[in-house]
Amino acid sequence: MKTYYCRDENILLLEFSQTLRAWLTHTENSGQEMSMEYFTMDHDEREGPILKFELTPTQRYRLYSIWQEYESHIQFEASVLKAIFLRFVQVLDAAIQMREDEQLSR
Repeated sequence: MKTYYCRDENILLLEFSQTLRAWLTHTENSGQEMSMEYFTMDHDEREGPILKFELTPTQRYRLYSIWQEYESHIQFEASVLKAIFLRFVQVLDAAIQMREDEQLSR
């Protein structure tokens, strides 16, 4: 049986990707680490972020979600988290481009 930290099959991938891209750009341009928070039109700041990678005093990131099924104590190095986010954005961009190319060729 699988255990999920947070399970939502209806997350808006494009919106999530845009949030990740903005966070990556901001941390790169500012040279400062900061927490990454993902909100949607359906879930705003009153409820808390759907996903949050909270910056800890040790400059690592800890995962939090309003839908979490348990508390995670795993922490991520900034460079690892950024590499994962960048890869996600790149793969999603490639999938979208491939889909658009298929539709144009019809």
